[in-house]
Parts: sequence; structure tokens; C-alpha cells
Amino acid sequence: MFTGLIETTGEVISFTPGMGAARLTIAAPAIAGRLRVGDSVAVSGVCLTALGIEAEAFPPRFSADLAAETIARTTLSRLEPGSVVNLELPTPAGSPLGGHVVQGHVDGVGTLVGLGLAKLVSMVTPLAAAIQPLTIVGGIGFAAVVGLVFGIWPAARAAQLDPVEALRSE
Repeated sequence: MFTGLIETTGEVISFTPGMGAARLTIAAPAIAGRLRVGDSVAVSGVCLTALGIEAEAFPPRFSADLAAETIARTTLSRLEPGSVVNLELPTPAGSPLGGHVVQGHVDGVGTLVGLGLAKLVSMVTPLAAAIQPLTIVGGIGFAAVVGLVFGIWPAARAAQLDPVEALRSE
């Protein structure tokens, strides 16, 4: 299991496609010396198995094979030499969790569509302190009007009707 907290970064040395699979080699000076063949390592959030560890090479590196499913369900196949990736080793059992419990097993790839709205919000954020009190008052006022128009007023009108007549008008 991983926490999702980035331990260090690495740099892609090579991405070599093969028959239905590919080999990804990453320069990882901070963690290559701690890896053993078969260890799990999260590469940009994707759980991979470390193979071909060369801790004494320059730069220290490891390789991981990507199965066809990993290639299809992640963006790792788009990496090029020189790309920077986030790296994380699994959290040992009994260690404090500083982030979240994350498996690193990817089910699919999404498309980010909200950058325009995020940019607008980030531009308005400095004004948030000035807008907040007005927003709260406006929200309370809006809720009161909605409650009055769609709740209390129709209920008061219905209470004045004869129950039998009220049911006939439904």
C-alpha cells in the first residue's frame, strides 16, 4: 500500500515497447539503492514491479515492465526520455500514514476538463474575504424566499381549504 505522498522524483531514461508490453527505465538516485527485484514502487501513482535494478549505475536506476493492460489504462506509455515522474515506495506495515491508503492499481484514465473554471476560481479567490459575508447573507435570504414561496405560503393557502375540495383540485 502507498500513502499517495511523493517520496522523490525520477527521470525516464527509456521507454521500450515490446510484444504487447513495454519496459520503462527510470533514473532514481534516491530510491534505487533500497529496491530489490520484485519490490513494488509507485511511478506517478501507478503500482509497478521493480526489475533490472542498477543501484551502482550512473545514474542509479530501475526498470519495470508494463503489461498491455497497464499501457491501456495509464498514461505511462506517453512518457518520453527526460520526463519527470513521481516515485513512492510502499508504506511498511505499522508505519504512520501521512496521506491516504492508496493501492496504485489503475482502473481507467480520465480527461481533465475543468481548467477554465479552476483558473477563474483562482482569480476570484483573493476577493473571497470581501465576498464571503455578502454570500452568506444572500444565501440565507434566498433560502428564506424559497421557503416562503414554495413552503409556507402554499401550506397556509391549503390550510384554508376544505379538505375534500383540496383533494378534488389535485
